[in-house]
Amino acid sequence: MRIEIADYVELTDEWVGTPDVVMYTSETADGYEIYILGWTGKNGHVKNMDNEENVFMRKENLLDILVDDFLSCNEEFIEIYVSYDLIEDLDLINELEERL
Repeated sequence: MRIEIADYVELTDEWVGTPDVVMYTSETADGYEIYILGWTGKNGHVKNMDNEENVFMRKENLLDILVDDFLSCNEEFIEIYVSYDLIEDLDLINELEERL
């Protein structure tokens, strides 16, 4: 799935190329689900990965952080990879269409 929102955000759940921002779930070694959100480097991994900045235990604030910290400060076209489960759980398409 690829969808353009507000003429400057492309949201995708397909890993093709190197997106500008990633937001996805991961799992700790002891089985807890965590959430990753960050700008990517040329290799597609979160640039300057920092547990205090890019790793979240709860998904409730992810949308606010994405909009306030990543999208509001960016005036250029931006591609965001989001894992399918988070697109569904956060109702991300509708929420972004309303906020942008």
